[in-house]
Amino acid sequence: MRARMAGGDAGYSYGEYFADKREKQRRQDEAARGFASRGGIFAGLVVYVNGYTRPWDRLKLHAEIVKHGGEFCHYMSGKRQVTHIIASNLTLKKFVEFRNYKVVSAQWVVDSIQRGRLLPWQDYRVEGQGDDQQKLDLKALRATSTTDCNGPDFITNYFSNSRLHLLSSWKAKLYREALIRFQKGAVHLPQGNDTLTVFHIDFDSFFAITAYLYRPIEYRDCEFDKDPIVVCHGKHNSDIASCNYVARGYGVKNGMWVREAEKLMPGGVHLVKLPYCFKQFRDTSDLFYKILIEEFKDEFGGLVYPISIDELLAVIVNCKLDTAQLCERIRQRVFEQTQGCSVSIGVAGTRIGARLALKLAKPNGYKLWPSPQEDDTAFLDKLVPSDIPGLGPSLLSRLHASYPQVKTLLQLRGLTLKQLQTPLGEKVGEKTFYRLRGQDDPESLKLLYEPETVLQRKTISVDINWAIRFRTIEQVDTFMDRCATFILEDNPEVLTAQVTLKIMQRCADAPLEPTKYLGMGRCNALSQSSNLGLPTRDPGVIITELHSLFRKVNCLPGDVRGVGVSLSKLTSVGRTVGHAVGPLRNQPTLPFLQSTRTPNSTTTTTPVENSRKRCVSPLKTLRINEENDSRSQATTEYQEQFLSELPTQIRREINREQAIKRKVESTKLDKIRADAQKRQKAQDTCKDHFLGQDSLFEPIKFQGCSRFKDICKLINKWIDQTACESKGPHPRDVKLFRRYLVKLAASNRTHLLLQIANLISLNLNLKASDSDKEVVDATRSGLQEWDNILLHTVVKILNENKTTFQRERKVKIEFDI
Repeated sequence: MRARMAGGDAGYSYGEYFADKREKQRRQDEAARGFASRGGIFAGLVVYVNGYTRPWDRLKLHAEIVKHGGEFCHYMSGKRQVTHIIASNLTLKKFVEFRNYKVVSAQWVVDSIQRGRLLPWQDYRVEGQGDDQQKLDLKALRATSTTDCNGPDFITNYFSNSRLHLLSSWKAKLYREALIRFQKGAVHLPQGNDTLTVFHIDFDSFFAITAYLYRPIEYRDCEFDKDPIVVCHGKHNSDIASCNYVARGYGVKNGMWVREAEKLMPGGVHLVKLPYCFKQFRDTSDLFYKILIEEFKDEFGGLVYPISIDELLAVIVNCKLDTAQLCERIRQRVFEQTQGCSVSIGVAGTRIGARLALKLAKPNGYKLWPSPQEDDTAFLDKLVPSDIPGLGPSLLSRLHASYPQVKTLLQLRGLTLKQLQTPLGEKVGEKTFYRLRGQDDPESLKLLYEPETVLQRKTISVDINWAIRFRTIEQVDTFMDRCATFILEDNPEVLTAQVTLKIMQRCADAPLEPTKYLGMGRCNALSQSSNLGLPTRDPGVIITELHSLFRKVNCLPGDVRGVGVSLSKLTSVGRTVGHAVGPLRNQPTLPFLQSTRTPNSTTTTTPVENSRKRCVSPLKTLRINEENDSRSQATTEYQEQFLSELPTQIRREINREQAIKRKVESTKLDKIRADAQKRQKAQDTCKDHFLGQDSLFEPIKFQGCSRFKDICKLINKWIDQTACESKGPHPRDVKLFRRYLVKLAASNRTHLLLQIANLISLNLNLKASDSDKEVVDATRSGLQEWDNILLHTVVKILNENKTTFQRERKVKIEFDI
């Protein structure tokens, strides 16, 4: 049992107590079971006792089940792990709750231990008690669960309450609006010789302050500047989306669990947990961008670049105004019109300078970064390496391991380029080297000088990693269908040429249910992609590819904990070949050479009709071949000139794709594969028409199985288990079996009935011919019972339905087995 915190039970929740209790009980059962009982009669079973039982009580059942290799479930937190439930009687409510589980009496355990083998549980089944109370004839309302991923409305409900979806969808909206502004040409982009003044403007605790301003009535007494406030969905195991600076002072961070944040609170300090208010988030962001676009539109050219829902860049070309006054005016206007939201501003001549200045300006302030002619050592000495963009935890740990004495950006700038590239790598080290000197890299400058290349959407996706629980592959297919439909309906103007499926697979040693309710837990990330060739938005094509990709991933449906569908290589519905879009519309064309084709080659192609009537002479064939060779040679020259004008990386990629294409076209394996697939498809189609999952007949299930081969195996096992007993099969099972046979006959599947009859007859003949007379005598009553079932049930149903063959197939049949 984990230790209590100081101050009694503070910080030790109800869920933690039961988790520790279950773990302690499991260890006690393992010690009691020992090594000698492995492989006992209850091995692999998980048993739960419900209520009072007889002849053995709960303690006795616990001891005996564990002693004989079983696992005893003390606390039934999830029914998936339990295989058997022991009870003496069930109320109507419990009978409905346990209808899909094996509910048996305690006598099943007693008899199984006495006989030394696991007896059939059906003989000890516990039925529910009847309810004689009169009921009103009212139609019950259908309750829809938002936590069941197999529900039709799950995806819509999930994204309507997802903060990450709000961020991504709102960011896409802001990018789309900015792209339209730049494509209209009303905004004049800066040129290479212009002097820029970059304003990096960001909200202070955007989600926290917005949730505070629109908080429910029960939270009216809290104060934003005094109380630690977080925004989250639930209580203990939910993630913190945002927190104010008071909470950050206690060590609370975004992404931390609420339970961990509560442990950081000192005595007497209460953590205020505010709910999401998505509508207000959108309205506040809209107002924020409207203010800034109006502020920079008239006087400064309207160069506003979106970063996220609460962050943007604004650029003034050749600014001659007092930037400090402009910052104060912007902050005051945002605070007044949003009724209490504060922003911080960093100002510099470069993007990296403005970002570092913003770090120093937070919270609720502004900072002007020194110009290149001024000394910036005092600023760099206040910043740490984690403030440089692009340096994550992994790179920072490698940097600290190589240079533990480096604590500030000023010390980091003292390293040479080679020293930075050693722990960070060549590219990241070079970017960091120039960023420490206030210089932007080419990728960062693209947003300012070529915004269309950055704002153009590259991919759209749906990722769900919560409440994902499947049992069958059909449920996975249905869920992927809904994901694809959701993406296409949410983006009606998009075509895709590549589909990617991402699956989060539960680790082999991870628990079935993690600590976080319906969470993902520890998982392995699996991914598969498929190129569609031509861009499309046909749901049938995309869904078919997703089904195929999931089979390639090779993950059991029960182990899926997250599903992601991504569409990339996007184009617009209205885009046509030959019309350049975005940054390519102003690109100059390449100076292609004029055609060098001679007039003679043109005249040889005119007498087409005559050439069809006559045999092609060797001379004319040679002339055509020469013409084709010259045309191919000219095309090759054009290709080489075109490729020489492309960037090196793109040229290498095109050459590699062309090499692969030539190699594929030169092989004959395609025809061999096509013939083999055609033969296999013909065989599979023939089988599937009658016996497969895609049969033209509606599948009929028996004991949960719909595949006929599995049903035959189940019947064989049933005969082996019950023919050796004195009383034969259970009457309830025979009744269910007869219902299955009648359904087969009613659906014109008499051929399957005949196979079942032959199967039973063959099994009985083999058991009756056993050389051991004592075995035959001991099982004679069981075999006679099965003979009775064969003659009076199976053959009777066959003969009752023989008219189907006589009427439709004109064949006279008499079944006599």
